[in-house]
Amino acid sequence: MGLLSNIFKKQPAQPVNYTPLNVQDAWVGIITAMGRVDGSLSDVEIDNLARSLVMSSIFDGHDIVDYINKAATFQNTNGSQQVIDDCVPHIPQHDRATLLCIVTEVVLADGQIDANEKELLIYLAGKLGIEPALFQQILEVYLIRNKYSKVIFD
Repeated sequence: MGLLSNIFKKQPAQPVNYTPLNVQDAWVGIITAMGRVDGSLSDVEIDNLARSLVMSSIFDGHDIVDYINKAATFQNTNGSQQVIDDCVPHIPQHDRATLLCIVTEVVLADGQIDANEKELLIYLAGKLGIEPALFQQILEVYLIRNKYSKVIFD
């Protein structure tokens, strides 16, 4: 019985990590994970995500779609927190507040924040080392800015 129990014993899952290829991949990983916290990106979130990435010079010459697909695939099996945990170390300290602003804009594109989004946004701010007062200011600005955003359903 000892031999069979060893053969059929469930092996512990090997840890799987999201490995960003570069800083841009880490940014997109975090933004995608945050935007997809509910399992998908809404049209409004996609529009804001695309605009934020295309208009940012840090992404010039990078295939953003590949980064988004990579992050979404990994997130589907490992969750948003794992993507965040694996990507944050690749974000330079001087870019962290900017990244949090972009993420907040994507999450609050519809002018609302649900419990899961709020929880993960707080988690991200903590992982990025953003001071609570600055995080509060960022959140307030985007809640005011997107107060009357329209939610468009296809």
